[in-house]
Amino acid sequence: MDQLERQKRIVEYLKVKPISHGQVYTFQIAIPETESLEISPDRFEALSNSFKQQNTNLIPVIVRRTDAYSEEEDYEVVYGVDWCLVARELEIEKLWVWVFDMTDEEVVLAKQEIEQLLGRAETPVPDIVKQVETLLKRHVENSLEKKLKHYSDSIKETINEIQENVNSLSQEFRVLDNSFSKLSQSVVFANMTIKQLQALAKERGLKKYSNKKKGELIDLLLNS
Repeated sequence: MDQLERQKRIVEYLKVKPISHGQVYTFQIAIPETESLEISPDRFEALSNSFKQQNTNLIPVIVRRTDAYSEEEDYEVVYGVDWCLVARELEIEKLWVWVFDMTDEEVVLAKQEIEQLLGRAETPVPDIVKQVETLLKRHVENSLEKKLKHYSDSIKETINEIQENVNSLSQEFRVLDNSFSKLSQSVVFANMTIKQLQALAKERGLKKYSNKKKGELIDLLLNS
């Protein structure tokens, strides 16, 4: 499935309503009891280090507007519970979010679609490293130099594969963020009039926009 088809499916599943993208206070985001999870020490450390370096989340959290919680909690997390939990633990003031209006059924479909988009990382990196270390220890204890060398080479290959998987996952996160960004802009532009689009094009310093149709103006703005 190519990127364009995935975007179309997201729009179809979510039945996108007014969307916004920006920062909200961490205390405004509610976490449903059904979404409580136990974060592994390795995952917690990775997110914690990212927060400490950036002071915010590099990957936006997906939320929906709600009035089902306290007066302060205006949003409910849809995807990114682990980011929210670590942010609370570290007292991170604000988080980057994508805000959708969606029903409970649409939330389920959205999660399924996101899992498909990020579905390549099936085995956590720390688990792979632990397996490799166990193999190495076993053969050191048996003093089998030949087998030790064999597994040492295997470890190097595994580490290379791990690095490739990490790089691939990072690229997928960037693609996902870019896809949501373009999707958000497309929805916003689609709800604007031609005059509003022309005014925006003028504000951005774009040229040759005055005679363009609405679809052409949207393409021009999306690619500017």
